[in-house]
Amino acid sequence: MNGKPRRWRERISLKLKKGEHQARQVTLCLTQKKERTKRETGRIRRRKATLKVQTQTCTLSNKLTTYCLFSDTSAEADDGEDEPTAVDLTLYVYVEKPLVPRLKGKPSESDKYVQKGPFKHKSTDTYSKFLVSISAALPCPVLNIVEAKITWKCQTPQNSPSLPLGGETGYSAMIEVLQAKRAGSRVGIIMMPPPVKPAERPVRVLCAFLR
Repeated sequence: MNGKPRRWRERISLKLKKGEHQARQVTLCLTQKKERTKRETGRIRRRKATLKVQTQTCTLSNKLTTYCLFSDTSAEADDGEDEPTAVDLTLYVYVEKPLVPRLKGKPSESDKYVQKGPFKHKSTDTYSKFLVSISAALPCPVLNIVEAKITWKCQTPQNSPSLPLGGETGYSAMIEVLQAKRAGSRVGIIMMPPPVKPAERPVRVLCAFLR
């Protein structure tokens, strides 16, 4: 009788030990599975974060590129508006010469002027460059040009009125008028008295005083 309870207890003990072992195995498997899931979740989160950073970087780069292109286009457009287009003008210089008494008829332009030039002039050139071009066509020093008596007119039509240049203001008006003409007709005539040498005026005054 005593043998049976002992065997039962042994069997129950073995079953309990076996159950504990299985429980430990199950617990170990669950723990390992949980750790794997945790590691996989961490990798997925890191991938998502990396992709997000790359996407933000690409978006920022695209925006920066678009901004630069837009800025360059705007700058080019502004430059195009600020810088006028240069137009080639053709200018003749007519220098007055002493009138020779004529018996009949009205003196022609060849009787009144000596033609110099022509020379090419840009519509964007300054008034100072204009005077330098005249001095090169005559030729004479710039300081010898009598600016106050310079007049101008368009070559066509032939009956165009002569207008006083009047310095930089009149020069700008002349450029606007010639520039507005069609290509091939942008020709102007500059009329002026002969250049005056600085040494001539004192001598003339002294001679008049001695008389």
